[in-house]
Amino acid sequence: MSETSRCLLDRLGEALSSSPHLFGHKLGYEADAGTVILKGTVTSYYKKQMAQEAIRRVDGVEQIDNQLCVAPCNDAEEEETSAPPALYACRLPHGCPL
Repeated sequence: MSETSRCLLDRLGEALSSSPHLFGHKLGYEADAGTVILKGTVTSYYKKQMAQEAIRRVDGVEQIDNQLCVAPCNDAEEEETSAPPALYACRLPHGCPL
């Protein structure tokens, strides 16, 4: 992996982890030549859009493939996501499902 790709992955992680809209969501992402793929599950279409907007502003992002799934949380998930720490951004190898 090139230094440029590593820097992009670091910037993506910072952008996602600093978004208050994504607290409590386990998100994955991968990047290749300026194309970023978002994977994971969020609890609303608004949060799906906010994840995309968070990374849209990152230098080096040219295209976003937003594969986030929307699944409203049930009572057990709400309790779990209200406890910190909550956001886990991971670097996925190319082609690896989440």
